[in-house]
Amino acid sequence: QARRRLEHEEMLLFQMRMQMRRRAWRNQEKACPVILPSEMQRHFISTLPFGLTESQSMGIGEVLQDLSLNVPMSRLLHGEVGSGKTVVAVTAMLAAIANDRAALIMAPTEILAEQHYQTIASLISGNSREEYELGNYIYDLEAGWFPRKIRIALLTGGVPSKQKKDILNQLENGSIDIVIGTHAVIQEGVQIPSLALAIVDEQH
Repeated sequence: QARRRLEHEEMLLFQMRMQMRRRAWRNQEKACPVILPSEMQRHFISTLPFGLTESQSMGIGEVLQDLSLNVPMSRLLHGEVGSGKTVVAVTAMLAAIANDRAALIMAPTEILAEQHYQTIASLISGNSREEYELGNYIYDLEAGWFPRKIRIALLTGGVPSKQKKDILNQLENGSIDIVIGTHAVIQEGVQIPSLALAIVDEQH
């Protein structure tokens, strides 16, 4: 009982410190609210090759609610591999893009970043993943429910220097809507003035 009491007190103090940090951060920083129009959200979901589960729908609703506020969102989306976390993330990214802002997702490995690149392109465009072969580091995606093309880019250590320079320039001038990459997306020289949403995947 004494050990359990000490463990409980340690965890309680830890949680209180974390909540105080979170509150201070949210009070100091202001966010730019981004809203995904309900019609656009409905059209996107209707093009998915699967139906959403109740948990996915709830996750999308909570994330979009957070993004509509003028305080920064700090949220952990937890789920097993294949549980549909990516579609929740893509919906959130679409909210940023619909407001002419940028979004990024950072993965722990190049392989996972490449998989995200192909999956996200496929979900937005409705095309097969195989159409987005690696070697093309920028794609302009067409979706009938979005008023313009959506430009996505892959930024990892394996991207050739010429293409990397082009991606960095386009990120800085706001031409890229979604960038998917490894820790390369947070290295010196990466400037994304219009960034509204950053998603960090798994091991980070």
